[in-house]
Amino acid sequence: MLFILVMCLMPESKTEAFRFQWMPSGSDKWIHGFFYFILFFLIKRDAGKVFLHPDREESTPGGKPLRKGKQKIIFLAGILIFCTTYGIAIELFQHFFTTTRHFELADIGANFTGSLLGFLIAVFVIPRRK
Repeated sequence: MLFILVMCLMPESKTEAFRFQWMPSGSDKWIHGFFYFILFFLIKRDAGKVFLHPDREESTPGGKPLRKGKQKIIFLAGILIFCTTYGIAIELFQHFFTTTRHFELADIGANFTGSLLGFLIAVFVIPRRK
């Protein structure tokens, strides 16, 4: 998370060293999506150890226990919301606290798309462990 924050708030002239020569202009959206895809899985890996622990019992407000599958979907949706909110916060920081960066809705869209791809892969592609 700190890496993403630093890269997004650093002046653009200093981030040019991280771009490959063959990358066309505007390709930073792919980089945004990739960073947030990776961020989604890093949070899933670390937070999942705490929130999806086998001994942890979750329940609805009525006291009925949640099924593990439903608990996992809620957990993953929470990560998706967190990643999206983090991306929006960084864009707002760029707008209000830097003079070399600016707010872009396309960046928020790319961040959300990367996080959403991570969510969809975590829900539908990664096999469930028993």
